Amino acid sequence: MTNKESLTIECDKNLLEFTNQLNALRNYQKNYKREKFSKTEVEYIDKHLHLHILLTISYLDNVAILKHLNESEIEWEILYFLKKIYLNIYETIKSYNNNSKFIKEYFKNNESVVNNFEQITSTIRKFKKEHKLESHIKDVRNIIAGHIDKNFNEYFDIVNTISTEKTVKTGIEFMSILNELMSFLVKITPKLREN
Repeated sequence: MTNKESLTIECDKNLLEFTNQLNALRNYQKNYKREKFSKTEVEYIDKHLHLHILLTISYLDNVAILKHLNESEIEWEILYFLKKIYLNIYETIKSYNNNSKFIKEYFKNNESVVNNFEQITSTIRKFKKEHKLESHIKDVRNIIAGHIDKNFNEYFDIVNTISTEKTVKTGIEFMSILNELMSFLVKITPKLREN
């Protein structure tokens, strides 16, 4: 079996596993009995589920992108998937920043959870700085991935800055962060009443 084939098989396993997780999260989100919880608990559970679903969707998107990038041989198709990696990273981090603030507030009296959350936040800050989220990734998103800029000189200047190897490494590193975040969310999942 070639590396390409084994990567495709691994991606397929991840797609199935995380699709099942996403379906379970969605099912719980739709069906949990809100009347059994206080207003504060319901707000927390809803925000928690929303964030976990966001991260799971992003992870699934990244796996699908990497799978198809691995199978691509035509230059423009490869570029398409590389752009999607950056677009997914940018949009996920922006959404995460807007949807994760509740954790620190809800767990303000639990030093262990706050410290763990701050460590993950520090990892994300380091990733953003190292991979130039607010410059390079933002430009890829705004000029060639999320939009097609009318200035084609600028468009192709950005295209020329994209390295397949570097982008794939960035995507894989981001998936590792997503895994860490999802594991953290599982640890702080509230004990829910069964009845």
